[in-house]
This record gives sequence, C-alpha cells and structure tokens, in this order.
Amino acid sequence: TFKQQAKLDLEKSIESSLQEMEKRGATSMLVKTEEFETQNGISGRKAFGTMTMVDMKKEKSERMYYELLVFGQDGGLQQLLIMYKDSDKYGKEIAERVLNSVELKMAQ
Repeated sequence: TFKQQAKLDLEKSIESSLQEMEKRGATSMLVKTEEFETQNGISGRKAFGTMTMVDMKKEKSERMYYELLVFGQDGGLQQLLIMYKDSDKYGKEIAERVLNSVELKMAQ
C-alpha cells in the first residue's frame, strides 16, 4: 500500500520489476505485455517472456520462462511473479494452473 493516493501506472510497475530481475542476474529478456483479467473481472497487466538467469555463485546460466501480473487498486499494488526453468517439464502446466486460479478481493 502507498501512503499517498496516486494513480498507479501498471506499465511503470512492470518496468521496475523487470529492472529488478536484471539486477538479480536476468539477461537477454524477451518481454511481451498484454491485459490480464481474473475470472471475476479484475483487470491488470501481464508481462511474460523468456530470459537467461545467471547464477553468479555457480557461474552457470539457465533459460527461464516468466509471467508477471500486476494489479492496482486504491492505494495499493499487487504483483505475482511466476518463473520456471526451460528444462522443467511441469513448469508450464503449474504456471497455467496458478494463472487460472488468480483472484483478488476488491478494495472497499
């Protein structure tokens, strides 16, 4: 939640989150964005794509998929980040199940 009421720019929130991922080792990011709506009609934005995540300690990199959801309501921002390795045979299925079950309570 934010101390002052302000109109949230979900695109800027996505950009900020992606920059944070880069600081943590993400490279070669492919980013696509689109509208996202929960089953109960709450609208937000979705960023998704691929990236290479570098593990500095192991000096190894892996291809990853990610999906980032952002929702803005009066005085607050909700985010959900799902990431899975390209080699994870169940990753896509689990991500789809999570995305299909996302639901938020409306601010009162």
